[in-house]
Amino acid sequence: MPAAKPKALIVRHETKAELQARADKEAAFSTEYQLPKGTPAELKDYSIAAATWRRLMREFLSIEESYVISLDRDMLISYCMLVEQLEQLEEMRKVAYAHWMSLAKKVDVVKTKGDAALALKISVEVSGVFDLILKLDARADQKRKTIFAMQKSLYMTPRARAGAIPRRKAPEQPKDEMEMLLEETPDANGEEE
Repeated sequence: MPAAKPKALIVRHETKAELQARADKEAAFSTEYQLPKGTPAELKDYSIAAATWRRLMREFLSIEESYVISLDRDMLISYCMLVEQLEQLEEMRKVAYAHWMSLAKKVDVVKTKGDAALALKISVEVSGVFDLILKLDARADQKRKTIFAMQKSLYMTPRARAGAIPRRKAPEQPKDEMEMLLEETPDANGEEE
């Protein structure tokens, strides 16, 4: 059975008793503590993570009824740190890529001068930098996967939000004449169904 959706995300009609039961259930998990609009102390030294936190708080506070509460604080901090780390990996990749390109150009220059030993040495270094770029890409991909999983948990993806809204039932098609005739015919014993 899927997890219950937050009250703020339900659009179907519910009775007063159902609304009250859902409100009571959600109130059991609410705390007096509110998520801070400002940056938490854990993120003070991380500019990208802090900016991500402030952006998320503006978004969450603009929603009429927030479905992210103080119990989600640690997950939000982890999310912001992952965004910071992903940005750092991207920066490392840019530097490694620039180094790789400059080494590749050096190899061409050295080859034209005829220094085979130096060209081989630089080619090995080019290969090492290329391997580093691939490792950085793999780490970045893992960070993106984790970020995406957290976004789904926090209703930050279109699909997660769409899944929180009940699907509408398709209107029932009217029966055709043949179906109505078959329903009216008596069964094998001569009795109508």
